[in-house]
Amino acid sequence: MCKEKPYERSSCDSILNAKCLGCKNACLFKDKKVDDCIGVEYYIWPQENQYLIDGMQEILFDSKERLIKQPVVFIDFNYHNLGLFLTDSWLDTFKGARLILLTDKVMEPIAHYWFYHDRADTVISAIIFYNDDHQVVSSKSRAAFMGRVLRPAKGIKKLTDKEYALLSHLYHGETPKKVATKIGANVKSVYVTKLRGESKMGARLHSLFI
Repeated sequence: MCKEKPYERSSCDSILNAKCLGCKNACLFKDKKVDDCIGVEYYIWPQENQYLIDGMQEILFDSKERLIKQPVVFIDFNYHNLGLFLTDSWLDTFKGARLILLTDKVMEPIAHYWFYHDRADTVISAIIFYNDDHQVVSSKSRAAFMGRVLRPAKGIKKLTDKEYALLSHLYHGETPKKVATKIGANVKSVYVTKLRGESKMGARLHSLFI
C-alpha cells in the first residue's frame, strides 16, 4: 500500500493510467491509440484537479492544430505536488511526450529550472504561468501541439542548480549541516543558498513541506 504524506498525495497516480482528454475514446497513456481517434492526444497529470481539467478542456476544445505525433501532457505544477518534481527521474515517466508545465507563483522558479533540464525524449515545450490570461494559455497550448518550444521571457525567476539540489536535500529530510558535510561546503553558505531560493519562491521552505 502506498503511504503518502499529505503533500505527496499524487505520487501513486501513475501517468500510465491517465486518460486522454482529446476525444470520447479516453485511451490510457500506456495504450496504443485506437484507429478512430478524432482528437488531439493530450493528458493532464496528476488528474486530481477537476477545475483544471474543465478549464483546459474549455480552452482546447476547438484546437485541432497538430503537426507532431507525440502526446502532450499538461503538468499540474503547483506546490501541493512539490514532492513529485524534486527528483531527477520524474521526467523519465513521460518519455516520448511533450510537456507543458502549469505553474503557480511559488513553483515558478522550479518550473523555470526544469525547462532547461528536460530530456531529448521528453521535451518541455512551454510553461503556463499563474498570471497568463486565456489567450496566452491558448496560444502556448497550440504551439506545443504544433511542435514548437516557447522559451520563458527574460526576468522570470529560476532556481540555480545549487538551489534546486539543496531544496531536494531538505525536502527529503536532510539538515543544512548534513548537506554542508555531504557537498563539502560550510553551513553558512548552505543557509545563504536556502535563503536565496526562498526569496525567489516567495515562501519559507518548511511551510511547503508540511
